[in-house]
Amino acid sequence: MKKFFSLMRSSNRTISLLTLLSISSILAIDLCFGEIPELFNGGKELLNAYYNFCIGLVASYVFYFIVVHVKEQSDKDNVKAYVFSKSNCVVGNYKCVIRAVKKEVGYMGTEDYFDQEKIHELFLKVVPNSDAPMVSSYDSSRLNWVQFLNDYRISSIRLIDKMLKVMPYLDTEHIQLLSAIEDSHYFIEISGLSGIGNPDISIWSETFYKYSLDCKALEKYNARFW
Repeated sequence: MKKFFSLMRSSNRTISLLTLLSISSILAIDLCFGEIPELFNGGKELLNAYYNFCIGLVASYVFYFIVVHVKEQSDKDNVKAYVFSKSNCVVGNYKCVIRAVKKEVGYMGTEDYFDQEKIHELFLKVVPNSDAPMVSSYDSSRLNWVQFLNDYRISSIRLIDKMLKVMPYLDTEHIQLLSAIEDSHYFIEISGLSGIGNPDISIWSETFYKYSLDCKALEKYNARFW
């Protein structure tokens, strides 16, 4: 019964209200107005026409509810688990990067989000051409930090692309959050694999900070629905 009412609430509100009005009209005509004498010429025919219209509307709603809406909701529920597992992985990719940076520089705090100044301070201590905590999937060699950051960028882009393939099941807020991450300046900058010759990775601290804000917003969104 709970599932039925949940399905009712999730259906189109305007159509549902019109259907309830039609059911009320049918009951009112059957129980009350059907036996009232005709008030004006053609009144009975008009009432019958309205009665038949209401029956047709109710029948159409039943068809829509069973054949269309129930299937749509079932598909949406199935997609929800798929989407939010990947949405959480996008946030997880950010956390893997910032935790690796913290470990590299010996920062012992447990927080995952920082202000721009702190990120800059952390990034000043990471040498881009030094070994990162990841090995290549091709030859098992150690990746440097630029390659490490780019690998997580690629992973996040792939996850987001998979989610956007089921865009009809996503709400606009989720799409905006995912698009903000996919189009972030940090991703654009890191994709070129530049900066290996720099003494540190602080050139990306500003854009990484903005990227972290987008991930934090996505994490809050995920927590609301999953």
